[in-house]
Amino acid sequence: ENALVVPRDREKAEAWVRKAAKQGSWEAQLHLAYSLRYSRESYHWLRKAAKGGSKRAQEELGVPICYGPEDWPGEWKPTAWVLERAENGDPRAQAEMGHRYYFGEGYDRNETEALRWSLLAATAGKLLAQYILGLIYTYGSDDVRDPYLAAEWFHRSAMQGYLPSIPHLGLAYLEGRGVRKDRVKAYMWFKIMSVRGLGWNADVPLAMTAERMTRAEIAVGYLRSIHWLTTHTVICPAYRPPPPDPLTNPVEPFPPPL
Repeated sequence: ENALVVPRDREKAEAWVRKAAKQGSWEAQLHLAYSLRYSRESYHWLRKAAKGGSKRAQEELGVPICYGPEDWPGEWKPTAWVLERAENGDPRAQAEMGHRYYFGEGYDRNETEALRWSLLAATAGKLLAQYILGLIYTYGSDDVRDPYLAAEWFHRSAMQGYLPSIPHLGLAYLEGRGVRKDRVKAYMWFKIMSVRGLGWNADVPLAMTAERMTRAEIAVGYLRSIHWLTTHTVICPAYRPPPPDPLTNPVEPFPPPL
């Protein structure tokens, strides 16, 4: 009888939610992200909620919640801002341009441009670019696809601890894509992914690999994975879109050139 009844007002409700979100409430940040879904601002609030501890936001992002050296701290950088620095020779910006062209962030997907920018940054040692090259040479058009180059770039970045490259390298060894088949090495990389992977589940490929191995081979692969984990640091990219699952959900190949 004494309940307070107020008229519905969407604008006021959003204003209060936005105020709470700005004050650090991940519940409000998540609510705001859903209400603004499919916009750039939605992605901004989803990242905020994930960093604040929202498991739902972390699952939506599908990536490890940690920062790597490939990323700028702070907010999303405008494409023009990144392009200017890439053209001036900044390898970090060149890697970002390759990523944006490959996944279609700010541009239509363009394999040629993704390859051009990624090659520049990868040769300068940028792990993100090396990973993108691995994807292009694995899933690209027929005239670009090269399993040997894909395995080489995945290997370079995985050996430096770049998390997204690790399952792809494991699959290369499991199926003999660009490298000699080696179940022990495949098991090693999948085990590393299983232990350190936050956004990608390596248990299925790990189990598939183990089914084809002897107990002795599994023991060797396990010991190698432990040695690698004690001598290397795993690097997680910061808030990237979910990378393609090398077993069940690869990136759709680019259409062949006209």
